[in-house]
Amino acid sequence: VSALVMGYIGTSRGAQTSTEANLVTREVEWKQAKSVPSAWATYTDALINAKQFSKAQDLINQASAKFAKSDTYDYYAKCSQAKLYFGKKDYEGAIKAADEAQKLIKDAYEKLLKKDVMPNKAKSYGISMNYGELELLKAGAYEKLGKSDEVVKILKAYVKDKPTEAGVWYDLG
Repeated sequence: VSALVMGYIGTSRGAQTSTEANLVTREVEWKQAKSVPSAWATYTDALINAKQFSKAQDLINQASAKFAKSDTYDYYAKCSQAKLYFGKKDYEGAIKAADEAQKLIKDAYEKLLKKDVMPNKAKSYGISMNYGELELLKAGAYEKLGKSDEVVKILKAYVKDKPTEAGVWYDLG
């Protein structure tokens, strides 16, 4: 895969930047694992990073139809939608989508804790890392909107739960 991505074999010109290389790699992974919701999400993230917003939106729409009401893709789709809005500088949309995703994540986590199947695993892993990632996305969106009080509130709550996150402490400073 790496040789194809970098253009050492095959007829492609190869990736010219790390963003292009990541995009090609994620696309190959997605094509090989289309039944896995996280493959759709990582490919969508790569499209957003490459600023291919309409293709990312198409992928979110396709995945939402394919994985309608699955236990995990609902929040992957909302996470991706929040990231897409942020990438397009629609910060209000990013905050709204992030809030919706966090509600889905929290509901799924609570549901898992109530089940008799693997509740200890849910407790030990804690809430999905996407939840915290969305908090930081919202802080970034509020910063872009000039709402520093909201940024400080979010970052303080974040470091309370994760006191070893040096980068977040830096941002809070």
